[in-house]
Amino acid sequence: MCYTLAEISQFFSAFLTPIIALIAVYIAYQQWRLRREHFQLELFDKRYTVYEGTKNFISIILEKGYPGEKEISGFQESTHDATFLFENEVQERLDQILENGKKLNDLNTLIALTEQASSDGAKEEKENEDEIQDWFKEEYDRIKKLFMKYLKMNS
Repeated sequence: MCYTLAEISQFFSAFLTPIIALIAVYIAYQQWRLRREHFQLELFDKRYTVYEGTKNFISIILEKGYPGEKEISGFQESTHDATFLFENEVQERLDQILENGKKLNDLNTLIALTEQASSDGAKEEKENEDEIQDWFKEEYDRIKKLFMKYLKMNS
């Protein structure tokens, strides 16, 4: 059996179209996968910024004992997109962290003022401040667990 050049050409041209189609499908799939991975990386970066801002805010509180207005503003700035990046549980926790941070700031100011007036007046405020500071000590470890499921890079 000897095939002519025309028959061989016809044979290969019949397979050429499906082969090109398979190559195109493979390239399209690879592009889709790459776009998906790029999206996941961008989402990770945005989520990590919120996590890092939260850890920094809590670290400042643990270091200084209270946040200043600048730290509170910085925390709000670093977490303002959390509503769009996480489920409600994270936003609720961030709201609680912010609320307790503001309470600490207010208590610190109140304690400073009452200590000037009398040493007995600051006792209750100091107890409240200690309680909130203890909450932040525990929160430092809990926050990692909360964010962990959102910061995993899935393949």
